[in-house]
Amino acid sequence: MWDVKLNNSCNHRIINELLDIKGSYPSYYAILKRPVYGNNLQIKLVDEDNLFEVDPVLLSCTLGADKKTLVLNTTEIQVDVRDGVYPKHSYYATYATDQAHCPKCIEGTNKTNDIYIDVLGRPILTAGLERLIQSIKKILITAMQSNIYDEEYGSELPNLIGKKKTVLTLLKAQNTIQNAIEYIQTNQMKNYDLLSDDEKLLKIDNFQVIPTTDPKVLKFSFEVYTLSGKNVNIGVSI
Repeated sequence: MWDVKLNNSCNHRIINELLDIKGSYPSYYAILKRPVYGNNLQIKLVDEDNLFEVDPVLLSCTLGADKKTLVLNTTEIQVDVRDGVYPKHSYYATYATDQAHCPKCIEGTNKTNDIYIDVLGRPILTAGLERLIQSIKKILITAMQSNIYDEEYGSELPNLIGKKKTVLTLLKAQNTIQNAIEYIQTNQMKNYDLLSDDEKLLKIDNFQVIPTTDPKVLKFSFEVYTLSGKNVNIGVSI
C-alpha cells in the first residue's frame, strides 16, 4: 500500500516544547527556543499530567519583552522543580511563532513538509518497508486514547516522558511497544493481500535498553522483521 499527504499552509505552532526551568523556588523562569508571535501572544503551559488532556489545567506565566523569556509563578505558586519534590515534574509550552523562526516550514516558504515531488512532477509515495517503519513510529508517538476514532490506537510512551528510569518504567515501555506492534499486525490482516511482503510485519526482536547518563531519558532499540526477510533497527528515545 502507499501513503501520501497533502501540502498545507503552516500554522507556525510549537506544540509541547519541553522547558528547561531555571532560577530558584518560587522565582523560576524558562527561555523558549523561539520567540512568541501571533495568537495574541497566548502560551499554554502544562505539566506532564495534563500534556494530552482536552481541557488541561493551565499554569501561570508572563512573557518577557524579548518574547522568549517565561517568568513563572507570577500569580500563584504552581511550578516546582526542587530536588526534594518527588516525582519531579516536567513542564511544556505550546505557542505560536512566526515564519522566520518556525521549524516546520520548508526554507521559509510558509508550507509544511507534507509532500515531495520528483523531477518529473510526480508525488513521491512511501511504500513497503519505509511505510511500515513510518506506521510503527507514528503509533508509538501517539498517546493512547488521543484518537477519537480509535481509542485503542497509540501507545503509553508519551505518558512516560519525564518519568524516572525504574524497572517498572522500562517494563511499561517494553509492554506498550509490544502492544503497538500487535495492533499493527491485527490491522494488517484486514488488508493482507494488498500489502507487499516488505510491509507485512512479522515480528520485533532484540529489544534493548540503551544506557544514558540522564536518569529521566529512556532509550530503546528493537529489530523489525518483515515477511520478505528484511529487518531494520528502530530506535526510540523519550
